[in-house]
Amino acid sequence: MDDFKANVAKYNSIQDLSSNDAKLDELSRQYTKEYYLFIIWLFIACIIIILTVTTLLYKTESNPLIWIIVTIFIIYCSFFIFNNLYHIV
Repeated sequence: MDDFKANVAKYNSIQDLSSNDAKLDELSRQYTKEYYLFIIWLFIACIIIILTVTTLLYKTESNPLIWIIVTIFIIYCSFFIFNNLYHIV
């Protein structure tokens, strides 16, 4: 029984909320920074993909209907990704 009480006291001493608040704030700031960095790189990647696809379609002089379909598909995928990111956060 003494070992149990000692372990409970040790656990309770670890759960000091004043020190945990500072750690949680720092962790929250770190996640916020990483989230913003992810959003920035996602925008850059979307712009590069759109420019690449439109350049390829323009240079090959393919049917304009294909360009419209690909653009709508990219917009749909972008909307789906950003919608899911919004619901995660």
